Amino acid sequence: MSEQNEIDELLRLVRTKPYRKIVFDLDETLTVLNLPWQEWIDDVARLLPQKRTAEFLDAVEGRGRPWGAIINEQIAEDPAFYKAFLTICTAFEQKYFSHTPYRALAEALPGLKTEGRKFYVWTANTRATAERALNEMAIRDLFDGIVAREDVLYGKPDREAWAHILEPNDDLDSVLLVGDSKNDEASAHAAGVAFFKITHFK
Repeated sequence: MSEQNEIDELLRLVRTKPYRKIVFDLDETLTVLNLPWQEWIDDVARLLPQKRTAEFLDAVEGRGRPWGAIINEQIAEDPAFYKAFLTICTAFEQKYFSHTPYRALAEALPGLKTEGRKFYVWTANTRATAERALNEMAIRDLFDGIVAREDVLYGKPDREAWAHILEPNDDLDSVLLVGDSKNDEASAHAAGVAFFKITHFK
């Protein structure tokens, strides 16, 4: 799908459905983080027990289950893993930062931020990375909240982060998640909300 067709399709969807909350992924959705991801993958693979390493390596290549599900299972089995995993993520994202925004999507957002509609970012990246990227894109003020990796014990596709976004009286039919990955799509399905897939960076 071309960039303009993708944006037009998203605009049509949002304008014809009663979405009151739109949740955006960060990396490969609003922007692409141009980081040496193989270094992060290698660090995480070394941290994981051998029984999960091969599946994790397949998952980050898009094969099998979402990679986040594998990380979440390890955290559930060994809660100490969370701190070590978060340390790796934080150190990596403090060391590297570069990104290429999805300009057409960023430029479309102000027109979608109608009265009463709320925007959120839910990311597997750290808050510092998300804040910096959104500020550099000059769209930070459009967002009502950010749920970053350090805000939850279990990352995507677990439901935990939805507690930071959804309120008890929210109609799930009024919520849309915009993302690019299996993690994102599984996160939407876990909460019973709609999903729109971004393919611009694929």
